[in-house]
Amino acid sequence: MSERRAQYRTPITLRVDYSRKNAFIRDYARNISQGGTFVETPHPLPIGTEFMFQMTLPGHPEQLTLRGEVRWLVMPEHATTDQPAGMGVRFIFESEEARLELERIVEKLMRETLGDALTDRLLTKPRG
Repeated sequence: MSERRAQYRTPITLRVDYSRKNAFIRDYARNISQGGTFVETPHPLPIGTEFMFQMTLPGHPEQLTLRGEVRWLVMPEHATTDQPAGMGVRFIFESEEARLELERIVEKLMRETLGDALTDRLLTKPRG
């Protein structure tokens, strides 16, 4: 799966809150990129589902409210230690400003986690 990603994903644990069938769900994202995240959950939403969720980011005083689309799944019966059950979510932005703001936040997290040199290389390296 990683060979098809357009952006590098920073490993990090982030709280994700969303609703499903009149239930409030709290799961955790295990990584984030400027374009999406992987939400670890034993009950992933179906591929193609668009949903609103809130994500708690370190150093960010308020939860971010984001819209996403489920792009791929790891069902519990196929999960492994290296690839837990969950869903790959692509961010959907309402505006260019919203996209740029999240890109700035993710870049800051990458710099804090990986350092400036590696972040600069990853963000400028063409990915395919």
